[in-house]
Amino acid sequence: MQSAVLTFGAYLFVRFDQGHGWGYRYFHSAWGVIPILAGCAMTDRSDAVRRLVSFAGAAAVLNLVVVMPFQMHEISEVISQHLAQIPPPKRPGNNVYFIHPRGGFYVADMVQIDPLLRNRDLLLVSRGAYLDAQLIRQNWPSAVKIASGRAADQWYLGPQDRRLPIPGKRDQAHFVFAPTLCSGSRK
Repeated sequence: MQSAVLTFGAYLFVRFDQGHGWGYRYFHSAWGVIPILAGCAMTDRSDAVRRLVSFAGAAAVLNLVVVMPFQMHEISEVISQHLAQIPPPKRPGNNVYFIHPRGGFYVADMVQIDPLLRNRDLLLVSRGAYLDAQLIRQNWPSAVKIASGRAADQWYLGPQDRRLPIPGKRDQAHFVFAPTLCSGSRK
């Protein structure tokens, strides 16, 4: 109890951004005491107080019934708002998104690519409008830029799936880039 009060009191006067964490991470050291106290209460010691055991059980059930659904709802809301920063993909076909890392709220986290490039859409880090357009023209000349925003630019590659079959892999396809992609200089 003292660690919870001390931690809470200390961080009342100090403002920190917890970053990406779920929950109040600076308070976790105090939360760690709760399972220890619950374990002590549930031991088969003769001096264990029945009320303390009842409290630990009620706290566990209350956590499952109230806190967990609340946390799941909160996580769902945060993720939905995060994903809403980029336009939805146009179907059928593929889309390429150029994410502007400083353009939205943690949008750089959206650039999580399968190393084999098998996903239906590509989310790439923007290197500037000129280089982004150059990459698109080198690989998909008929692509059309359909959205541009603070967080990302969206290119539609057309109604056909532009991924190529992976040799030796049934029903798997991936994107293949033109070999001239490596020249990042402006001409």
